[in-house]
Amino acid sequence: MTAPRPILLPTPQGDPLIQLLAEHDGLGGQHTMILPSQEAALAHWPALAAHDGPVTIILRRDGRSTGKEWQESLDLLATLLETGPQDVRLAALTEPAAQALSDRIGRPVSPLPPMPKRYHGPRRLQLLQGDGPLLVREGNTPPLLARRYNLARLRRLAGLSAEASDPDLMDLAAFANGEGTSPLATTDRPPVIVIVVPNGIGLGHVTRMLAVARSLRDRDGARVLFWSFSRAAGIIARHGFDVTLRQTAQHLQADPDAWLRWESEDFAAALADVQPDLVVQDGSQVDRFIVEAMARPGSGSARLALVRRGMWQPGVGLDALEAETLVDLVIEPGDLASGDDRGLTRNRHARTGGFATMARTAPVTLTRPGDMLDRRAARRALGLGRGRFCLVSLGGDAFGDWELLLRTLVHEAQTARTTLVWARSPLAAEDPELAERTGMTTISRYPLAPCLQAFDGVISAAGYNSFHELMQLYRGPVLFAPTRHAQLDDQPGRAQYAARQGWALDLPEAESPLPQVRRFFDALCGKACIDTRPDWRDGAAELAHALLALAVNGRAP
Repeated sequence: MTAPRPILLPTPQGDPLIQLLAEHDGLGGQHTMILPSQEAALAHWPALAAHDGPVTIILRRDGRSTGKEWQESLDLLATLLETGPQDVRLAALTEPAAQALSDRIGRPVSPLPPMPKRYHGPRRLQLLQGDGPLLVREGNTPPLLARRYNLARLRRLAGLSAEASDPDLMDLAAFANGEGTSPLATTDRPPVIVIVVPNGIGLGHVTRMLAVARSLRDRDGARVLFWSFSRAAGIIARHGFDVTLRQTAQHLQADPDAWLRWESEDFAAALADVQPDLVVQDGSQVDRFIVEAMARPGSGSARLALVRRGMWQPGVGLDALEAETLVDLVIEPGDLASGDDRGLTRNRHARTGGFATMARTAPVTLTRPGDMLDRRAARRALGLGRGRFCLVSLGGDAFGDWELLLRTLVHEAQTARTTLVWARSPLAAEDPELAERTGMTTISRYPLAPCLQAFDGVISAAGYNSFHELMQLYRGPVLFAPTRHAQLDDQPGRAQYAARQGWALDLPEAESPLPQVRRFFDALCGKACIDTRPDWRDGAAELAHALLALAVNGRAP
């Protein structure tokens, strides 16, 4: 839990200084009232006058309004202070500002205690104040709305500057940059990372981020919390992580705008409570409630990262690329089939807007080679006896003619004297009709990959997790029947790549499945071993390392 904070009263038009003041530990206790400008003091004068504790009014130099308005607000405040409350301290953001404002108002003005320095590198961002809201830009790139980033977060990213013609912005930048020269500030608190898991199709997001979270916790000692819209929250909890289960507007049948307000408020409250060093979302884009919550004063200075797998379907997802303007890091879990990536993110560098950088890792799998059971142990774990067994792990819309595929699989399995074992997702209800029509045995186990050696062959969709587990951790025959769905990655492209490498067989959508299914069962009965598949690499550890570096960069001591 965070310590009690001073009372911060905002300006009527909003002021990004509030974002910095909410993170400042040197402004006083919970009975101190802080007004971030003379305009705020005038707007909240009745509350200020009635307050029974200390009051700090931060005076601002000319630049936030016209010269005449600035002078009038200072003069009116000076008049009110002559007969107003006695326990009022006038402050400024910097020493030069304090001296100039003291001369102007005719009362002592002291500089605020400086914020500790958070950034020590060469990168610079410029603050711009036109007639509208505060803007920020890097170099000659188009300016962006500063309120979408939170100055407390931006000051961990770069040093801030402003034009000399705007004294107030110069003061704001100097105050945000802080003082102190040591880049080795440390803290005993382990890094805190919040992972947001969307309500995707299946368990892909959860599985990938569980692998990363486990590495962050077990290897790096980080505290990892999940904010999950997936019904797999129970699976996350069983892996030993704190998880908050949420509901989408669609699940609640709620008004989307009202839901956005509620979710933003709840997420901002959670951030204020745990004060994470990093927020991570796995998905194609960043949910709006995350951006709005992180910009709120008091929500902390966490960095923001997007874990975004590649292999998008051609022409899909242009709107999602806006996420690159909102995050600090776009990191892509590697894909063995990236040579056939035809999506919008192929070879993309994130710096098309915003301040993000991009990184790529080895493929990420939850299951590691050391987790794999041998054949006997795997069959015992699944309750399978003697004979030939083929794992079937498909979505209901995996193939163009689903019924034809099922009939073909059942017939060829019977001919090959092989038992088909249907892998049911732990999120899916049982389907007695399927078992009755096909005679398949059904199992539901998570994760299932450690038990792959129990099977003489596998027929699977080509989703990210199943594809990389099979191609790196299994050497038996594999037949891919890729799912074709507008919201999913390019599974057909992934399956075709594997087929060209000789790693697996692929079912073309427009052709009869019989020839490939028959080839597969021939390989299964012949106990084929495909030893040309790539070796496993610990992509989860690589991804966790990149996230941890972002989390601890410029964190509070």
